Amino acid sequence: MGKAKANAGPLARRPDNSAFKQQRLPAWSPMLTAQTVLPFFYGMAIVCVLLGAWLLVTVQNTHELKVDYTHAGSCDKCFEKRKDRANANQSCNCTVVFNIENTFKGDVFFYYGLINFHQNLRQYMDSRDDGQMIGRIKTSEPELLLRALHKG
Repeated sequence: MGKAKANAGPLARRPDNSAFKQQRLPAWSPMLTAQTVLPFFYGMAIVCVLLGAWLLVTVQNTHELKVDYTHAGSCDKCFEKRKDRANANQSCNCTVVFNIENTFKGDVFFYYGLINFHQNLRQYMDSRDDGQMIGRIKTSEPELLLRALHKG
């Protein structure tokens, strides 16, 4: 806080007359000319081109294999088994056999995708059904629920 002054006149609220408070400190002001700006501009352009080339080479060396197993292997048997509510607690293994033609060098990552499951919070909250999560099913025909999720 400021210094307490005895008089409360019109000059009582003025800041001190110092170089810092009056913003009179010496400062560096760059001279922006073509000779100073263009080398910086070209240097940044070279850095961006090199970074872009490195990213392009990295992406081109990435291998990807997509396998759609909607109607492959024994997955249809699990879908048919789940239509009956009595089989809900029984386990069902889905096996899909696929061949990899190319050799993958380095680390190999395995990802899978699901239909009607959302990573985005808004889409997830729109599709969430709390009643279904605690076991209340709105319809007496569970195949209607499964048919909505099993889009191929």
